[in-house]
Amino acid sequence: MFDEINHPFFKIMLDTNPMGVANETIWQWFETFGQDIVNIHFVDGTPYGHLIRGDGTFPLEDMFTCLNTYHYEGYLSQEITDTRYFIDPVAADIQNIKTLSRFFN
Repeated sequence: MFDEINHPFFKIMLDTNPMGVANETIWQWFETFGQDIVNIHFVDGTPYGHLIRGDGTFPLEDMFTCLNTYHYEGYLSQEITDTRYFIDPVAADIQNIKTLSRFFN
């Protein structure tokens, strides 16, 4: 579909949840779409799940290596919808930020 539309304003949003369920990797997505990826729903999973980072099994360090290799400068949005976080969303946010912060300067 991306090739058929072939328009400079048509970009890619990668959701790591279905990526994991499909047994795909972030590397495969960047090899296919490269700089056309502009937004990533950057969640963790097992492989399914909209989990905070550290509660799933996605290889976080490897994913950041990919983002750095491709010089990704787009958005990393959090789509945290698992009900376990509804009782104390602040604690979930703090854990998520703590886990992610080691990859940011």
